[in-house]
Amino acid sequence: MHKIMTKCHLILLMTVAVTAASCGGHRGPSLSEYGSQNSEYRAMMFEKYALQLLSESPERALARQDSTMRSVSQDSAAFFQMVELQDHFFKDPNSPYRCEDFCLPVLFAIVESPFTPDSARFAAKADIAHFSLNRIGTTATDFSFTLKGGRTRTLHSVKAERTLLFFSNPGCTLCRQITEELSSIPGMEKMVEEGYLSIVNIYPDDDVEAWYGYLAEYPPYWISGYAPEVDGPQGPYFLRAIPTLYLLDRDKRVLLKDAPLERILAELNIFAE
Repeated sequence: MHKIMTKCHLILLMTVAVTAASCGGHRGPSLSEYGSQNSEYRAMMFEKYALQLLSESPERALARQDSTMRSVSQDSAAFFQMVELQDHFFKDPNSPYRCEDFCLPVLFAIVESPFTPDSARFAAKADIAHFSLNRIGTTATDFSFTLKGGRTRTLHSVKAERTLLFFSNPGCTLCRQITEELSSIPGMEKMVEEGYLSIVNIYPDDDVEAWYGYLAEYPPYWISGYAPEVDGPQGPYFLRAIPTLYLLDRDKRVLLKDAPLERILAELNIFAE
C-alpha cells in the first residue's frame, strides 16, 4: 500500500540569496557572479534557505515562504523553477528537509497563479486538504488502535511529556533501521519508564497476520498497535510514505510532523536537557 519513495531567471536566485543574506547567512551572489553559476549552485543556495526556515519559528518560516512565492509570482519561468525547488526540498518524502507546512504557501500560490494548468491546480487543491491535517502547533487528531490480544487504546490516552508517533510496516527496511537506532540510544528505555517519552508504534494497514508475525521485533516498552482506518482518503492522517514520524507534546500538540529521525532526536535532546 505504501512505498518510500535549467538556467533559472535572476529573480529566482536573488529571492533566495537575499533571504539568506537578510538572516545573517551567505551574502548572495553579485550580478556578475550569478551569470557564471550553474543549477547546482542554485540548489545549494536554496539549501541554505531551507536550513534557515527549519531554524525559525513556524510562523516566521511560513511568512518567509509567502514572501518568497510572491516574489516570483509575476514571472512564469521563475515561478515554476521555484516550485520545482520547493517540491524537491520540502515535498519529496525522501528529503531530509521535508516539511508539509512549508509546502502549503507553495500550494496556495500554485492554485492562485495564472500560469498553472488546470490539472496542476486540481492536484494542488487536493494536496492542500491533505497537508492541512495535523499541522504543527495543532492538536493531533485522536484515533483508536488495537493492541496485541485485541484490547484497544486511543492516542490521547497515552500519558507522557513527549509522544513519538511512529507509523511503520512489518518488513520495511527503513522502519527496522529506525527501530534499531531508537533502541540503541542509551537511556531511551528509562525515559519511557519515567514518563518523559512514549513511543506509539502504529501499523496503518490491514494485514494483521503479518503484523502479529513481526510484533516480537518491536521493543516491549513501546506501545505497538494496528489501525487500518487511520490512513486513506477519509482517515484522520495522510501518510505519504512509510515510515512517518510525529513528535507530540504532553497535550498531543504537534511539535514535528513527518520529520526525519535526526530532527526528532534533536528536539528530544533539547527537551531532555
